[in-house]
Amino acid sequence: MDCDRCGKCCIETSMQLSLNDIRRLEKLGYDRGDFTIIKDGFYTLKNRKGACYFFDTKSRCCKAYAKRPLGCRYYPIVYSLDKNQPIIDEEECHKASTITEHELKTTAPKLARLIRRIIKDSPKKDKQQRRRRLNSQNYQDVPKKQSERDLVIQRSKIAEEY
Repeated sequence: MDCDRCGKCCIETSMQLSLNDIRRLEKLGYDRGDFTIIKDGFYTLKNRKGACYFFDTKSRCCKAYAKRPLGCRYYPIVYSLDKNQPIIDEEECHKASTITEHELKTTAPKLARLIRRIIKDSPKKDKQQRRRRLNSQNYQDVPKKQSERDLVIQRSKIAEEY
């Protein structure tokens, strides 16, 4: 793609993040609480003053460009829920027409893997898994001599692991 770094894709972004994206950005010294929000059950880049947390509106550059999230790297190739396939976002990106068929074909499987990773990394899913694990520790699994208080302590220790 022939990107001219106009920054339009960084304005009012709703880019979802994988935990790998978050860890990569944290290694640069950023705190995840500063640049992420949980939106619709997924980690999402936070906007600050109408633009991505990492977008410098004066220089029109990304402060984390070398370590930017994979979704940002693949843009303007995005996944269409309506079409159930990767598409080129021609509405938002004025340089989308410069994406080659080869770029689309090679990026599509990477984008599919990223989407699976983002779903797997969902904090909402983590909470559901923790809840299932806690609920699986039912009274049948507990020795008869163990009191209800001991069961509560056991469950809280499991919860602390997460």
